[in-house]
Amino acid sequence: MGVDRKYRREGLGKRLIETVTSWAASEAAIEWIDLWVLSSNALAVHLYKSTGFQKLGEIDDMFRIDGSSEAYALMTKGIR
Repeated sequence: MGVDRKYRREGLGKRLIETVTSWAASEAAIEWIDLWVLSSNALAVHLYKSTGFQKLGEIDDMFRIDGSSEAYALMTKGIR
């Protein structure tokens, strides 16, 4: 999921998460939503935490982006 820079900070990410969560809740077979996020993306991590996601773990040095080591965090949210 992503929001173009010129549309950030308008609540679109939160609305996307709320829409997906609502849809998932209507599907009997879906019990949780998992996602991966770059650990250094503090705004995204904050958004996910504020909408009920919990951090399960992290893989250090998962990526090298522009020569920098980046960790990847796994987050989850129960639907039921």
